[in-house]
Amino acid sequence: MEEFSESKARQSEAPADERLDSWKEIATYLDRDVRTVQRWEQEEGLPIRRHIHNTQVSVYAYRSEIDAWLGKRSTGLDKHEPAHGLRFFSENKKTVAGVAGGVTLLLLVGLVAWMDIGSSSNPEALNFQQRDWVLIADFENRTAESVFDGVLEYALEREISNSQFVNVVPRERIEDTLQLMRKPLDTRIDRTLGREICLRDGGIKALLTGRVEKLDSTYLLSVQVVDPSQGQAIATASEEAVGQKQVLSALRSLSNWAGENLGEKLALIQESERKLEKAATPSLRAVQLYTDARTLFDRGGIGQGPAEELLRQALEIDPEFASAYIWLAWTLRNQGESFDDYIQHAKRAFQLAGTTSEQERYFIHGSYYWMKGELDRAIHAFEALLGLYPDHFWATHKLAVLYSETGQEQRALTYWLRRADLRPNHFNYNRRAVLSLLGSGRDLVQAQPYLDRARNLITPEDIKEDNNRPAIRIMLVPAYEAWLGGDPQAALVEIEKVSQTLNSLGMSERDSQELGNLYQALGKRQLAREWFTKGLDSKSRHWRLAKMAAREGDYEKTRSHLKQYLETTYVSGHAPPMVNTQNFSAAVILARSGFFSESEKILLEWERRHSKEDTSHQDPFIEMGWGILKFSRGNTAEGIEMLEGILQRLPVWHFAASAILAEAYRLQGDLLAGIQLLEEASKKRPLLVGSLGPPASWLRIKSQLADLYRDEGRYEDARKIEDELRRLLALADSDHPILRQLDRTEDLALREPAKN
Repeated sequence: MEEFSESKARQSEAPADERLDSWKEIATYLDRDVRTVQRWEQEEGLPIRRHIHNTQVSVYAYRSEIDAWLGKRSTGLDKHEPAHGLRFFSENKKTVAGVAGGVTLLLLVGLVAWMDIGSSSNPEALNFQQRDWVLIADFENRTAESVFDGVLEYALEREISNSQFVNVVPRERIEDTLQLMRKPLDTRIDRTLGREICLRDGGIKALLTGRVEKLDSTYLLSVQVVDPSQGQAIATASEEAVGQKQVLSALRSLSNWAGENLGEKLALIQESERKLEKAATPSLRAVQLYTDARTLFDRGGIGQGPAEELLRQALEIDPEFASAYIWLAWTLRNQGESFDDYIQHAKRAFQLAGTTSEQERYFIHGSYYWMKGELDRAIHAFEALLGLYPDHFWATHKLAVLYSETGQEQRALTYWLRRADLRPNHFNYNRRAVLSLLGSGRDLVQAQPYLDRARNLITPEDIKEDNNRPAIRIMLVPAYEAWLGGDPQAALVEIEKVSQTLNSLGMSERDSQELGNLYQALGKRQLAREWFTKGLDSKSRHWRLAKMAAREGDYEKTRSHLKQYLETTYVSGHAPPMVNTQNFSAAVILARSGFFSESEKILLEWERRHSKEDTSHQDPFIEMGWGILKFSRGNTAEGIEMLEGILQRLPVWHFAASAILAEAYRLQGDLLAGIQLLEEASKKRPLLVGSLGPPASWLRIKSQLADLYRDEGRYEDARKIEDELRRLLALADSDHPILRQLDRTEDLALREPAKN
């Protein structure tokens, strides 16, 4: 691109009709749209000259120079290039109430251009279908006015997401691919990078690029639809606006034109127009702050604090910005602020929800009800949102969590899977899909697509991170599957593969509870102890070994380790330090080992934390803890009553709670109730894969059930279980407590009847 500095003499010598004084005049002379002419300047050297006025630039060209350029151009004015294309001239229309009020134009106009050009642009090559994905690249801001930075692409994404037939790739999905490319998450997405992201993602059909320029006091907005597979522009469109205040009106006029030319989509576009009258905010600066805040929010962790500050700034500019209020509430909640701190902002968003689009309104309602603890109403709101916009990521995410929290795991599964499909390059979402499928009883074949995705996304850096458990869990899924299939040798081979990988990465001093869990399930107690305690100091090792002993039912050894742990860390009068791990097993293990007051302090502390939120349901883990504590203190009847009430709400803790409740039934002489409970619990073995919890707990359930069968005189049933346990523990160390118990019963079996 070349800039010319013309002398006054040269300009005065030119005939009046020789010079073309704007992009519009140049485009008219060439019988093309403005965007095509601009592309010719960039790619083919079309002779464009510029006046520079301080920070502003205006363009002009000479007919003779353009004619000479055309004469040298190999194709001249190719008949296959669109004449005029989409060229609009804005008029002084009413000011739009909000930035997004007409921003749908950019994608819709681009798609209309592609649909409308016909054979000259070969639109079939794009093969764009209903609800296909479009990536919006960062707009090129040539105005030197920072207020446009990030605003146009956000506003476009916000409004086009109201479409019933076009999906805009969210920033979070873009960042998933940037991570795979080892690029910073804040990398600017230009046309080249945008195309690469589309190709790497594999599910994005179109790329949208845009530009905003300022010529004197006039703004020119242009957009281009690109076919990622070919890198070629499919269609272009542009619009002019006089002054910054008219930019939104210009966008609205383009949006209206697009609606009129969508044919069969006209009803949807007219409905969308009515919704867009309720704009997010009339302030470009507020939108800019909100956009930056959402980007930080979506990254989680330390991004929550900065996001909060930006959202507060946006609300200072526009105190009626409903969506900013609800996301501020979420940032405060995620940072652990009190219920009173965040609910006031959620309530304000709820009050203003009527001023927003339909999509925003349902999201605000669902969020508000969730924060109030009205989970059924929250579910209904998010279901309604997803019914209208089936690819809404946050509605999908919230429903997965809500159904899971309310114990509706089968319904949650649908949304865990959909969430992974919406973010195919996100490791944790695909990991959760795998575990949810396997935990619901599906086999590995059904989970394989998500498992393949997750495994391909694991990097050595993920394994080396402090929080490496998610990556290691996925690596161990084949080992769990082999164990579930009753093949301990195959399981050991898979475990050893993971062990070797960790050691090769210098992880020999790193903790991995997951390997410890599986080694313990195979009865390899020495290896389990090594992996449970790698890299830990003395007091932490005692805590881990206490947990290991508790899973095997050896509470004498559990108490010994706990005593040494508490002697080095516990301050009398305070909750034991295990409360900080957010691990309810601490209260259970302490109670079962006779440390009643320490267990009670943990439960009271968790009740205090839980009461900060105005929820309508008691946390089932707290109820379980109190029930086990009461039983351990000798209050058997009350303990049984509490455990019976919450057992079905504890899928992860099903084995521990069932084992204790069955023991309580046995003490009361109700062997049949204990047998029925343990028979049902033993069927839940696949849950171990979903939670990747400690399989040793299930082995204990089976051993306990065999004992009850013997007490009931069902010797053949007991022997079947004992044979199964011997097969699963074929590789076990000789000191395994279940093997020792099986040896003690072997002599009894000789004196028992052959049949029941």
